[in-house]
Amino acid sequence: MSGAFPRHVFVQKARESGHTEDYIRETLAYSDKLLKQGLPVIFSRKHFAKILGIKQNVLEWILTHREHYYTTFRIRKKHGTGVREINAPSSELREIQTWIHQNILVHVPLHDRCMSFRSGRSIKDNAQVHAGKTVLLQTDFYRFYETISEQRVYGFFRQLGYHPNFAVDLAKLTTIPPSAAYEDIIGKDPHKPDGFASAKSAFSPQGAPTSPMISNIIARSLDRRMHNLTRKLGSEYSRYADDITISGTSTTIPSIQFVEKIIKDEGFFVHDQKTHYRKKGQKQLVTGLTVTEGVHVPRKLKEEIRQHLYYCRKFGPLVHITNRGIQGKAAFKDWLLGNICFIHSIEPELGQKLFETFSEIDWVL
Repeated sequence: MSGAFPRHVFVQKARESGHTEDYIRETLAYSDKLLKQGLPVIFSRKHFAKILGIKQNVLEWILTHREHYYTTFRIRKKHGTGVREINAPSSELREIQTWIHQNILVHVPLHDRCMSFRSGRSIKDNAQVHAGKTVLLQTDFYRFYETISEQRVYGFFRQLGYHPNFAVDLAKLTTIPPSAAYEDIIGKDPHKPDGFASAKSAFSPQGAPTSPMISNIIARSLDRRMHNLTRKLGSEYSRYADDITISGTSTTIPSIQFVEKIIKDEGFFVHDQKTHYRKKGQKQLVTGLTVTEGVHVPRKLKEEIRQHLYYCRKFGPLVHITNRGIQGKAAFKDWLLGNICFIHSIEPELGQKLFETFSEIDWVL
């Protein structure tokens, strides 16, 4: 599936077909704008179906009935009350969304202080920006993905240079109309901010492979404004998905009112329940990592992993699992190894020692 555009072949075929020079120039200008950005040249829905290797009527059916190509389920949020609605696309739609992600979205430049869902960036990079700072101001967005409306997504694809009709198709393929159940969730949410209305049009679904990158792209203006503000004040800014962190001193941190104004100006909403200041001496966590003295895995997790390894080596994993009442023997081994890998990615020396201890255990379960 390729969006390559054979420029010279097009010119030759267009002239042979009797197209005017004006038509050829306009088409080349359209294609050149996309090619300069490293984007695939796509003229229409018919052309896109051919690139995808599917029939046009199949693509049209998906566009017309897109809400039926998702499986929706709810999960309770980790902190506080409320539920999160996940919309997982079907295999047919996911394949199309993956193509859009790999061939279009990953080629769009992001702001340097956007740390999420991009190659070469991690939660460690995000935390490192704020290591050793005196004060942290942290907040996150209220229903981040739901504020990424179909209209905003359409505007982004148009800005890239795609034809209006095709930009509509791209926006439809990467958004989902609100359901009655979603309206019910919003209506009963006691933490809904003033001015937030439940979506009247489609929005970016949490669960689609395109949504994380689209949200990063839509938030570029916010990232630019927040970074410019904090740089002038002498503080630091970063964003990881819907988590915003600003660090500095009590005199360089902007007021939360000013931060909220910029966020609202950019079409997003602050989650009041998740806004707080953390001073040095208090527990300072950025994307789950401590930043008081450098960047580290929280002590509680490291002690938990050390303890599991100690007892597994001393008594054997089967006895330890039985004594602790742990469910799922094989799952425990994978969980333990996964956490060691995570620790190694943040603190390599400690992680290596934990790997060595793990390898000394007889894992016959």
